[in-house]
Amino acid sequence: MAGQNRLPTFDDLPNLEYVRAIASETLRWRPVAVLGGTPHASTEDDTYKGMFIPKGSTVIAPLWSSELTLLPMLTGPLT
Repeated sequence: MAGQNRLPTFDDLPNLEYVRAIASETLRWRPVAVLGGTPHASTEDDTYKGMFIPKGSTVIAPLWSSELTLLPMLTGPLT
């Protein structure tokens, strides 16, 4: 930690795990930019996994779904 006599610096970052976790989680929930590109529009009618997507629909990738791959790791005991 930085202590009571000074403010934290970037050199303290490895010791500020809780602050890093909060910042990462905040950016995961509400990214400041569209990651992975900009929204797209479908150029023709399409069906994906039984869902109809009309031509001209705006398609935005669900960024949060990449976090779902971590669920099996998070269900075990925390060490």
